[in-house]
Amino acid sequence: MRLQSSEVAPRLEQIVESTGGRQGFFQHLASVAGEIGHCLVVTDADGVSVRIEHSGATSGTDGWNGIALGSCWDERVAGTNGVSMALRTGHAITVRGADHYFSTLRQFACTGVPVLDANGGMIGAINLVSVDRGNRADYLFGQQLLAKTAHRIQRNLFEKEFNDAMLVTVSRVGRDHVLSEDALVAVNEAGMIIGATSTVSACLDGANATSLRGQAFEAIFHVDSNRLVNVPERVVSIPANHGAAVNLTVAVPKTAAPQRMPKPLPPGPARKQRLPPSLQQLATGSHSMAAACVWFPPAANL
Repeated sequence: MRLQSSEVAPRLEQIVESTGGRQGFFQHLASVAGEIGHCLVVTDADGVSVRIEHSGATSGTDGWNGIALGSCWDERVAGTNGVSMALRTGHAITVRGADHYFSTLRQFACTGVPVLDANGGMIGAINLVSVDRGNRADYLFGQQLLAKTAHRIQRNLFEKEFNDAMLVTVSRVGRDHVLSEDALVAVNEAGMIIGATSTVSACLDGANATSLRGQAFEAIFHVDSNRLVNVPERVVSIPANHGAAVNLTVAVPKTAAPQRMPKPLPPGPARKQRLPPSLQQLATGSHSMAAACVWFPPAANL
């Protein structure tokens, strides 16, 4: 099943708007995909491909090895595939060539990662398609690359959605978690959690964004959120579930104080500052001293 270009255009525009505008996320992914010989496929929440990028001369128009713009990857239409699995499970997943239902797709491996909005709603999916070499490193690389991009998109949307709340960055401690993504937790003035990014489940065992919403920050992290306000942008390490530790970094909302603009001077000739008597004597007694001392700003501007 394949939609016409006139049907694809509004879907692509919706994806661009939902991901925060033209931030360059997809363009960066496209350049990486082209350099390694992969194909980037961006789909909406219905599994319709709205953007296809690769290193070929016809990138984005005629598709890549039969994978075309406007094609529908719903499992009921295309069988088992990475796009539908990522959208259905809500997690990063790779469907290898042998796992595809249709034989025409068995030469390809597809890694898909869902793209979520600030509240965890499904926007679409980003996918890397490659000729399947049976190399597990290819799958892991694709998952890491796409997951980081999806996290950047959600983090950007999250910061805009909760710009009036205290934002706490949560990250796991230790070398074993060097590749894991941090999470953002939004806390209101009452110390209640009002939102969290999807990566919070990787930072806190047994937790997810839905379960945290509405709970007291202190009950989850065992530290009063008001105390963290006193150390903004500093890392605080605390014990978490099962003895593990997490790092917390706090960013308080920025309240821009109104700036008082100086009153403009009334029109007319420039007014000269009257010098004190002692400086007036110096000015009249020496030319060089007069050049150095002839003007002083008003005391209010010092």
